[in-house]
Amino acid sequence: MQRIKTIHNYEVKPTNFFTLSDEKQRTVLSYFYSLLTSIQEPLRITMIKEPLDAQMGNEIRHLQILRTFMSSTEPLDWVLERQGFDYFLATNMVPFSVKNEFLKHVILENGKLAKCFTLYSLSSTLSPAWIHSLLPVSDAIMLNFAPIEQDKAVSKLRKKIHLMQATQSTNPKMMHQIQMALEAVSALEKNSTKLFTVTANVIVQADDLKSLKEKSKRFVKQTRISLSSFDNTSANQAKMLTGWGKKLYVELGSCAVFYPFVSADMLEVPNGITIGVNYGTGAPVIFNYTMRANYNILILAGSGAGKSVTAKLMMKRLMDKYPDAFIFVVDPQGEYENIAKYLDVEPIRSTGEQEL
Repeated sequence: MQRIKTIHNYEVKPTNFFTLSDEKQRTVLSYFYSLLTSIQEPLRITMIKEPLDAQMGNEIRHLQILRTFMSSTEPLDWVLERQGFDYFLATNMVPFSVKNEFLKHVILENGKLAKCFTLYSLSSTLSPAWIHSLLPVSDAIMLNFAPIEQDKAVSKLRKKIHLMQATQSTNPKMMHQIQMALEAVSALEKNSTKLFTVTANVIVQADDLKSLKEKSKRFVKQTRISLSSFDNTSANQAKMLTGWGKKLYVELGSCAVFYPFVSADMLEVPNGITIGVNYGTGAPVIFNYTMRANYNILILAGSGAGKSVTAKLMMKRLMDKYPDAFIFVVDPQGEYENIAKYLDVEPIRSTGEQEL
């Protein structure tokens, strides 16, 4: 009787990778490399956009947030903790459930139409976290990493080098690939790198076929800009939602392009309060002060920029979120008098020699 393996699921909190200095980016990437070198079993990383209804004043905005999940048959708590990843166990991961499959797309159980693309080739000029650039034109990205034993990795690369050299091509691109493969073999023999099979599948969703075609065209256009090649493999759409796809052989250092824990937004849900909009992405800024080691907040801006408005807005929304909380305001200029009336709060006045 075959034993059913336990799946360990984690949700990893992303960071704004692109605002970090080059040195800090290299440090963050080194943590990702350590995670990959530690795995003995296949690792799946899923980046998925989910709907979020955010209260913006009197208006409810329907937005999307990015969530990043990891799944493996081996526990990864120890390596996530050792490398400083901010994570928690995920119990609400819902796999894609297919209702009907067609040649070029599927219909999901939730009624959405989905089209899947698998990565066939990568440009050697892509920057770290390149995979994140595909999210504005897609709805989910599924990455599968499987480590290859060192001796098998060397053997596979030597065969690849032999085949490329057999073409006797003088194409600069081919010569560059041969040189990179030779360097990877040398590093593998010194045990200073690892080789992985990587499958990268991208999912585009829409409410109807016309919208699906339009979104798919935007996705293909974006991939051409980055000189990467994806294929919408016919008759395998449902399989691609479970991880099936083109297997690429990728050396550890080249895995930087797949760095997934990236977000340009502050979306500290479910206990945060909305305090504004990220003008770069259009997403709300949802702030949860309890996630900081220090709860103090300092609001800095020029005269008339909105410091008082921001403070009042945060006070109002914190009171809505925590109705039993106490808020004390020292207001020598009396500018909080109107909001005190709005909140049905009786202010205590202390002027001149009047005693409290």
